[in-house]
Amino acid sequence: MNSRRLKTIRQLADLREREQARRYAAEQRVAEAQARRLDDIERYIAEYEGARLGTLAPALLANHLAFVAQLGEAREQQRRQVANAALACEAERGRLVEARRGAAVYERLSDTLAARERAEAESRAQGELDEHGQHPRTPTDQRR
Repeated sequence: MNSRRLKTIRQLADLREREQARRYAAEQRVAEAQARRLDDIERYIAEYEGARLGTLAPALLANHLAFVAQLGEAREQQRRQVANAALACEAERGRLVEARRGAAVYERLSDTLAARERAEAESRAQGELDEHGQHPRTPTDQRR
């Protein structure tokens, strides 16, 4: 394999890495948004529970308690959403690490192959110089 072919493979690996980085960033944004929603729900619950109820009629008190229970359910559901988003984000991070690892392998391989091609070219050039040096000069060559 020559370095030009490997360069194409390396570019594809770099492209895959960039695409995976974009997917990971998107998952991070989703996870952060889910965490913010959970914070909002918890803040709302704290504010609602902290409100002075005073003397509420039994019907209003029942409504208040039912609403607090719904908020608690919403909080638990959002906690599950946060956990799922964190898992998805971690999975994307793992895929990004693998994509980076693959791109790095192709980069090292490409660099090694390019160095080998340069060394071979230098060796050929040196061989040609040595070959020219071994031929004795003819009298016509000496006049030039």
